[in-house]
Amino acid sequence: MRKLTDERVKQKLAEGRNYKRLYCELKDKYDDLKLENKQLKQELRDQRAYFEAIIETQAAQISELQTMVYGRKNRFRSGGKRPPSNKPRDNASFRRPKPKENEITNEEHHPINACNHCGGLLTDKEECPTPLILNT
Repeated sequence: MRKLTDERVKQKLAEGRNYKRLYCELKDKYDDLKLENKQLKQELRDQRAYFEAIIETQAAQISELQTMVYGRKNRFRSGGKRPPSNKPRDNASFRRPKPKENEITNEEHHPINACNHCGGLLTDKEECPTPLILNT
């Protein structure tokens, strides 16, 4: 076993004192940072709760504004499916029915005097006595 010299002992004691001092400083820094971290986490939780409350309020306001502007909400626009129809519709169901004779109050005659494209006057024109009905 080797014996330490007095110089080496003094050096080891100085290192020990330095380690103690550094340990105390680092422990204080660690405690401060741990406390700061805890405070920042709490602040983050508070801010999240605050922003979630704002988002909920704004979503409710947007919903009310959509109802005011567009009327009641269209449940099909938001990706919902239309209810299935029981029977298919024929082409006649898409047309407006002709009015009855007693529902017609008056008839107006609108003569065509000028060409639609060039604007020139039409000459030698004949009018068809019965209206043309297209079968489509």
